[in-house]
Amino acid sequence: MKRLLKLCLIFSILTSAWACEKDEEENEIPQGVIAAIVNLRDANGVISSNPWSLPSISATRRNGNITLTAYNAGSGEIFTLRVPDDGAAYYSNTSADNDPGYGSWRRNANSLTWYSNDLPEGTPGNFAVDLTEVNEVNNTISGTFFMPVFSPLDEMNAFFQNGSFSNVPIVISEESDAITENRVSLRVNGINFNPVLIEVEHNENVPELIVTTTNATDGTLIFALPLAAVNSTEYPVGSNEGEISISLQQPPFDPSIGISGNLIVEFHNQGARTMSGTFEFEAGQFDVANQSVTDGVFEVIY
Repeated sequence: MKRLLKLCLIFSILTSAWACEKDEEENEIPQGVIAAIVNLRDANGVISSNPWSLPSISATRRNGNITLTAYNAGSGEIFTLRVPDDGAAYYSNTSADNDPGYGSWRRNANSLTWYSNDLPEGTPGNFAVDLTEVNEVNNTISGTFFMPVFSPLDEMNAFFQNGSFSNVPIVISEESDAITENRVSLRVNGINFNPVLIEVEHNENVPELIVTTTNATDGTLIFALPLAAVNSTEYPVGSNEGEISISLQQPPFDPSIGISGNLIVEFHNQGARTMSGTFEFEAGQFDVANQSVTDGVFEVIY
């Protein structure tokens, strides 16, 4: 009898564990997916059509907008969609809405970024996103889209048709103000740097931004920002491949090069062409640190 009771108890425990595991699997939110047919039109008007998708996707809620970002970290391909955060609705540049949204596409790390809000006459189709679901419980969005994009330099365009995205996780940003001007702040060895001039250089042929900021005593900080950056990406500071290059000049001393530290791209909105983040690092000559940069913050428009 005792043996029978023991077996019944073991069976009950195993059954409960299996039921709990099954419930967890049923309640698990599927990973976000995005797919479409991409039609690429070359300068001669020849069109090639291929199935398209990207492995990583997320969305950000910020400044009254929802920005969906999909990317391939290996190739550097990035795709974005931005629509007003007005709930499930149909957004299109053919509607009366003054803010229908827009999108962008970069084919790989060495390509230019093509935009939907920079289209020539005769481009097939119109930008349209049907946001079919905004799930406030699971913080996910789903919908469909059609989007043409254009490259002004090589006169090529592409259009995404039969596009769909589902169960895309939303990251809610605490920031409430849009980036309207370039801003950089930092401390060098505990003293405020106080920039008086900030310049952002964007070379379409190089996949990075060069930010140069100068203070009243002719001190200069120069650093590069990768255009492949997506939200919440941390980069090490240094001179090796994949690291952020930073130079700090404090007259009358020679320039110091960033040796160690990190730079975090917190938000990158390719549609609005804005990027923001933080940085801290040690700099010096010949791998010997003699400058400490702390409390670095940047917001740039390109």
